Amino acid sequence: MAGQKDDKLDKINYSTFLSGEATDYKNGGQGAFWRSEALDFRQKASQMSVLPGARQLSAGLNDLITVMIQTPDGVRYGLGDKGWFYRISTSDAISVVGRLTSNGAAGMVYNQVTDYIYLAGQQTVSMYGPIMAGNPQLLLDNFGPSASTANGVATMYDPVTTLWTIERNNIQTVPGAITPTSYISQVTNTLTNTYGVPTAISEVTTNFCEFIPDITPFYSVAVWVMNVGTGDLTLTMHNSLNNNLGAVTITHANLVVGWNNFVFASPGIKAWVSNVGSSVNGAAGYHFHLSCTVATTTTVATINTGDLTGANFLLFAHRLLQTNNGWHPMVIFGNSLVIGNGSYLSTYDFSDDASPNNAVAGSHASGWDREGLSLTNGHEVCGLSVNNQMLAATSEKRSTNANRNDQEGWFYFWDGNNAIANTSIAIPMGSPYALSSSNNVSYFICAGSLFAYGGGQSVIKVRYIGYQNGDYLGMADSTIVNPNMMDLRYNILLIGYPSSTTNVNLKYGLYSWGNVELAYPNSFGYQYALSNGLYTTTQGGISGLQIGMIKNFVDTLYVSWEYTDNASVAHYGIDIIDNTSAPATNFSWQSLIWDGGVRWKPKRGMRVKINFLPLPDGCTLSVNYTLDRGTMKTSANSAAVGDTSIVIEVDTNFYEAQYGFAGVCADATLPPVITGVAFEVDILPDAQDLRTDDVPIASAEAN
Repeated sequence: MAGQKDDKLDKINYSTFLSGEATDYKNGGQGAFWRSEALDFRQKASQMSVLPGARQLSAGLNDLITVMIQTPDGVRYGLGDKGWFYRISTSDAISVVGRLTSNGAAGMVYNQVTDYIYLAGQQTVSMYGPIMAGNPQLLLDNFGPSASTANGVATMYDPVTTLWTIERNNIQTVPGAITPTSYISQVTNTLTNTYGVPTAISEVTTNFCEFIPDITPFYSVAVWVMNVGTGDLTLTMHNSLNNNLGAVTITHANLVVGWNNFVFASPGIKAWVSNVGSSVNGAAGYHFHLSCTVATTTTVATINTGDLTGANFLLFAHRLLQTNNGWHPMVIFGNSLVIGNGSYLSTYDFSDDASPNNAVAGSHASGWDREGLSLTNGHEVCGLSVNNQMLAATSEKRSTNANRNDQEGWFYFWDGNNAIANTSIAIPMGSPYALSSSNNVSYFICAGSLFAYGGGQSVIKVRYIGYQNGDYLGMADSTIVNPNMMDLRYNILLIGYPSSTTNVNLKYGLYSWGNVELAYPNSFGYQYALSNGLYTTTQGGISGLQIGMIKNFVDTLYVSWEYTDNASVAHYGIDIIDNTSAPATNFSWQSLIWDGGVRWKPKRGMRVKINFLPLPDGCTLSVNYTLDRGTMKTSANSAAVGDTSIVIEVDTNFYEAQYGFAGVCADATLPPVITGVAFEVDILPDAQDLRTDDVPIASAEAN
């Protein structure tokens, strides 16, 4: 036992915790500490109470949920990364509604006017509804490939009239969308002249058909065949440099007189288009050739005999671009659906769910505009959010090689009408992930830190969440944060981090940022752990640990996760935290490292005391300390039910000391409440010489 009287010793006392976790081991604001888990240090700044813990909803998931919404009847829906679509009833029972034809793309919204849910796949958008009217149905790929009706594709330029008046067919007079399943009966041929298909490609002007696309990526090209000879027919797509972008062959047995659709291999051919609303100088020129394996009499319809330039064809494009990041986040902005579509924002005004017109790129006209806003070339949208009257968007340059990541991003503000983004800010630190807006501020995560934009021409680094510095790790850091990883709960910003990482130093879970009133500073802390008890990628022989999304509905919070166990079995789960949740199973707290401002000087630790309200049933709490960054020492006994304090004797010399507590709520219904933390020290006033560090004098006697 330490022998000195208390009145001769100094006390390092924590009577407030309002500054939350610090970024440095020793320095922080008033009441700052090093680390905590599952503690509410904001609601009452003079104490800390244990937060509710996460519990897993019943099994039944086939993939990782990456987006969740609620409809007016209180039912919630989730869309998974492999395309599974789930219904979560008002009693939180999970059932499978169906599955998309592709992976999910982290985008889903509900429109109360149409009464339908819109779900993003990799290149299509599906619908589910009507919700409130009853008998909802899943309409797979409702918004799929459709044909261009734009000048420069459907029509040719007339140099005499200087107008786009030379029509290939009647497509511009057909209402609604022209799709690969409807075009045969809608678009006709009135051309009587023909072009005889050669056996080889030639770049002579009359041997290719040039067009200026307004939609991308190319799904297919349909050509009207006038006469089927012998041999197979091949369509080859070139750009203006005559590079081969893709070729499709239809065998002789499958050729017909009339429309023949040449479908490119998935994900189609990505083309450069413009959003200026003009096809005269709007985009790069593309052209296609036709060739036949046998020199016969196969012919196609064309405006001028022997000239493929005027061919009767249709250009179909996928609804969405296939992206490297696999995401198409969605929001409703004003009266329109906005979808992240690679390096574009697509817009749709809900004018015709059955068959929306293709709006001219960037025109913001009625219908579906695949390229409503062009973003930085080579980038892909990784976040969407609405900030008052503006749409906020972020984009990243995503590498296909996880060991060779790009470090480039952009942040945009757009009013929905301007031809270009109203504000564009380069983010050179890396990919700006998990965009979220609240209280007129837009937040995103970049390179392991939380950033904020509140106006002007710069973003502000708020603080780091987890250092993604890969020095000395021997592996490349590849840390991803999904689009729907931030949300508000009780006016505190919750941050799911990371979604996935190769960095073994990062801790998975839900972090928080904010304050409860203006008089207190914003603070940061680790708030909720996953119910599966996993914190890192190396824990328990598991692999593939991921957090898919977080979503809060007033007092109910959902968190999705995935991991693969050491038997190679994949596990998918969704956690819930609500007003019926029990206190978190594990909670802990660690002080800053204390050296009295004199690291060089020895001091003597006497004891650490933790005070709390009478400990509830089902809870245990132990006190601990660490000297000179060595091994943590924990009290041999834990506090019992009804206790209000616990003390651990130190009685050891040190240069640096850190102390704290840890507890378990096994069957508790009420949370422990910590009211004080104190460390008693003897500053050893006579120890004033600068000497080589000594081994702590009483190290062998430490508890």
